[in-house]
Amino acid sequence: MRLFVVYLWRMRIGINASFLRKPGTGIGQVTWHFLENLAQLPEAKNHEFFLYTEEEVFFPKLGQNFTVKAVLPKWRRDDQIRKWLWEKKVLPREVVADTCDVFLSLYQSASVMPIPQVVLVHDVIPEIFPEYRKTLRQKFFWSQVKQSLQKARLYVAVSCHTKEDMEKRLGIEAQKITVCHPSIDPIFQEEVSLAEKARVILKYQLPEKFLYHGGGTEIRKNTEGVLQAYRELKKIFSKNELPKLVISGLVHSAKNTLATPVEKLIREYGLTEEVLVLGYVAQEDMPVLYALSEIFLYPSRYEGFGLPVLEAMTVGVPVITSRVSSLPEVGGTAVQYAELDNPQALALLIKKLLSDESLLAKMSEDGKAIAKHFTWKEFTEGILRQTLTVCKQKK
Repeated sequence: MRLFVVYLWRMRIGINASFLRKPGTGIGQVTWHFLENLAQLPEAKNHEFFLYTEEEVFFPKLGQNFTVKAVLPKWRRDDQIRKWLWEKKVLPREVVADTCDVFLSLYQSASVMPIPQVVLVHDVIPEIFPEYRKTLRQKFFWSQVKQSLQKARLYVAVSCHTKEDMEKRLGIEAQKITVCHPSIDPIFQEEVSLAEKARVILKYQLPEKFLYHGGGTEIRKNTEGVLQAYRELKKIFSKNELPKLVISGLVHSAKNTLATPVEKLIREYGLTEEVLVLGYVAQEDMPVLYALSEIFLYPSRYEGFGLPVLEAMTVGVPVITSRVSSLPEVGGTAVQYAELDNPQALALLIKKLLSDESLLAKMSEDGKAIAKHFTWKEFTEGILRQTLTVCKQKK
């Protein structure tokens, strides 16, 4: 009965929706689909929502109880200074002006609010990998994010592993954290037509058969390990038997120490004829790219959740990933797990799968079945529940 009273109490809820401007990122996708589903929940219609963004965003599926506000500090250059000013100074000011009762941040930010705050935490990567906090700016910003996390009222983690990291590395109390697994863009659930396959093959000049590695070229994604394993495959297969390797993801400047120097490694490993680097691939082409591939290779060193694995499973492509961080939560028994830092073992695993069509077919069906358990509705309901719990505590 008390919970029913809370739902009837009309709340003004502020939301950090900054990543709406970056729909191609994992956090951007989660932000977009959370808000899309939030607007459809019956419970949400009883409350007012203020979405704060860093630029004008067109979002056609929100109701009249949603207000989108684009606000920026005087420092307009899109860099870490603006990010800090926006999260630390602009957001609290706007939230107070709009008399919000509670604030929800859809990612771990530097905001410290004068009202109860709920934070959706995707990962704590800078705490685990020192290379993400090498510069003074990086160290300072992460210290501000940690300060914000310590002062939040409740939390939502995107995986059980992220929850464990929050407990062990940040000292956050377990009872304050709820785990809500996200889902993926619904376009991955649609059947891929022959016409779409033909269009994407032509657009990217794809080979007839290929292994696929995507999801970004950050060093933690272990693209180098994939290239090393492929070099080993060249020793096992004849030239005509080995499928090509296709890699997607933004190719960063050589000055970016957090990114794998993909093209440089391809030259050094003598793989220029066998590896095709696509760079950025449009979201609408991604399901087709997965569907065309023989195996999706994703031996990442760390994931807060692992959206690319879930995307691939949903489409039905067999997946090889690593048994670290949150990846077993997503892949379960449907995927094959490779040992990190052992390119020979990864190469042998790829060879095994390529020679066993029945195993590939089973992995495809198992992956589709497991992927159905991840839904935006459950994810959104879980976050709203935590937010309303804060309202209940405040009342």
